Amino acid sequence: NTDCDDAEQTTNPGATEVCNDGADNDCSGDATGCERVGDYRMDYSSESDQYITGAYARDRFGSAVAVADVTGDGLDDLVVGASSYDFGATDGGAAFVFAGPTSGASVSTATEEL
Repeated sequence: NTDCDDAEQTTNPGATEVCNDGADNDCSGDATGCERVGDYRMDYSSESDQYITGAYARDRFGSAVAVADVTGDGLDDLVVGASSYDFGATDGGAAFVFAGPTSGASVSTATEEL
């Protein structure tokens, strides 16, 4: 049996980790398991050009991303969704627009006016 907790059928190496429930659902050795939720790296190379951090880990910042000319200036902008962002309602969600082009900087939804 591959369960790390034989008393609980939903706790096994193939299970999805539930953030901050106090249980190691996926048997990774970390019961919190969701520390990186809230970050989005814009490229897949080892050195990204831009690194964006959400204001709070539980906001699910990066749960959706899109590129479009949102500002109407002819340049592509990055739109990042945070499906559980608390703005006007608990877990109401939000979309953040990062005007392009950007290079080499770090920004945060906690400090940027969006």
